[in-house]
Amino acid sequence: MHRSVGVMAGAAVVGLIALGACTEITPPPLHDFGFITAKVVRQNDGSRAVNVVGQFFQARGGSLPDSRVPLDVCNVIRGEAPGGSITSPLPAGDSVLLNIVDGGSVTTTAVLKPNIQQGNAYTTVDGNPVPLNAGSSSLAFTIPGDEAGFPEASITALSVPALASISPIPSDPGFGDNLLVTWSPAGDDSTHIDLELTFDLELGGQTTHEGVSCSWIDDGQAEIPVGSLIDFRQGVNQTAVMTRFRTHTETLGTSFLTVLARHDTTLTVQPTAP
Repeated sequence: MHRSVGVMAGAAVVGLIALGACTEITPPPLHDFGFITAKVVRQNDGSRAVNVVGQFFQARGGSLPDSRVPLDVCNVIRGEAPGGSITSPLPAGDSVLLNIVDGGSVTTTAVLKPNIQQGNAYTTVDGNPVPLNAGSSSLAFTIPGDEAGFPEASITALSVPALASISPIPSDPGFGDNLLVTWSPAGDDSTHIDLELTFDLELGGQTTHEGVSCSWIDDGQAEIPVGSLIDFRQGVNQTAVMTRFRTHTETLGTSFLTVLARHDTTLTVQPTAP
């Protein structure tokens, strides 16, 4: 699901330092990254719209999400996941232009401006989502660029269709078999599915926040290994969120510009009948 961009093998480096076998290591070069998240949401009247946040920054190495990687895997998450770090935010111009394109015609235009309350991320001026037809709309961004920041660029990416149905997630899955999860409609080779299960685990008077994170090919069904659900069965405050996403990345010399279109569906964890 992720494409590596000069990531260092951190564990190996730590091991060498611990042994005292130190040598001069050249750090990975700084890259300029533009990352635009387009989150499709349902409006009160049932129509679709998209919340857009654009971030531009410098970082040494890193990884880019790639929805076309054919990955089927589940991992158990112990404790809070570590947050990423951004070396420094970059200006990308006074404003970013978004055109929503349907059937070859521009149906909606929005302007994104730096938002001080969100660390100068680019958001819509009024803070409202932009109307679109989920799945069939294209998102065309024009970034004017800044001589001292992110370069001038343009990128067009498809939105992502919503999920119509998802099989229930039981609070206490059976011990014998893997848990089959199904969804519809299935996607294509440009979309991917993530499922995040979270819960609190109480052991020895301590409460920890745990999880199960699955990344699946968007073909309509997948399984969670039975062994990954041992702690989930015993957990409280269980939640489940399924995300369909699609990515598109443009390489601009040593800079990278990515659009990630996503649609999140919050599931009700079903109580298991006694």
